[in-house]
Amino acid sequence: MVIILTTSYIPYGKEKTIAEKYLEIVKKYPMDRSLEKSLIRVAVKATHKGIKSISATEVKEGKYDEMLKRITNMNLIYSDVPGFSYKIETFLSGVDALPMIGLSMPED
Repeated sequence: MVIILTTSYIPYGKEKTIAEKYLEIVKKYPMDRSLEKSLIRVAVKATHKGIKSISATEVKEGKYDEMLKRITNMNLIYSDVPGFSYKIETFLSGVDALPMIGLSMPED
């Protein structure tokens, strides 16, 4: 399985603006179960530089390109907020990654 982890960085003083935009995004882009399974919808913490937010999504088989475009479009809505930035990372689960080196995950 493919997992997309999105990390957002929100400067102090912009939390409410970002939260309001987040609520708009959730309405505009409701979760699409044909594309994704939400692992972490949103989690936030304060840092010395501002607020750090993460979300993690398990991508349905064959839907990576569509999901990546969707996540990018969602984050571009924040682009007019000074100091906001984000990164998108793609991970393979251990079940998918270990066979690449001739191994397999142990059963629970």
